[in-house]
Amino acid sequence: MDRMEPPVGHIRFPEARENVISALRSLADKTYQEQERGVYRKEVSRYDDLSLTVNLLYDHQVLPNPADCIGDVLFPSEVEPLLCLSKVLEPLIEELGDRPDLDYMKDPRWTLVVEAAVVALTVFDQNDTSV
Repeated sequence: MDRMEPPVGHIRFPEARENVISALRSLADKTYQEQERGVYRKEVSRYDDLSLTVNLLYDHQVLPNPADCIGDVLFPSEVEPLLCLSKVLEPLIEELGDRPDLDYMKDPRWTLVVEAAVVALTVFDQNDTSV
């Protein structure tokens, strides 16, 4: 049975989309990362760390196969930027695993992750303002 496509401009799970956008904002902001990683935030009762950010992207299944989320969490134009993010993020995850956030941020490839997240976030922001 074919899955029915949602109307253009409609996202089935907007709360999940907001979580994805939050994760992208965290990955796209290097200054925030340097200041906030591992800091306990009383107002949200949690630590902000890379594993939480990355888990949001995988829990909502936008990585590694974003095309599967079109209409549920993503618009079609967001697939390619997320594939680019996945392409630079996954090798780091595979290589560094559960190492501390600082190890990720010190890796010379981290700049590519930040840049890819900025591009993806820009596309998300454009889509959200045009809907």
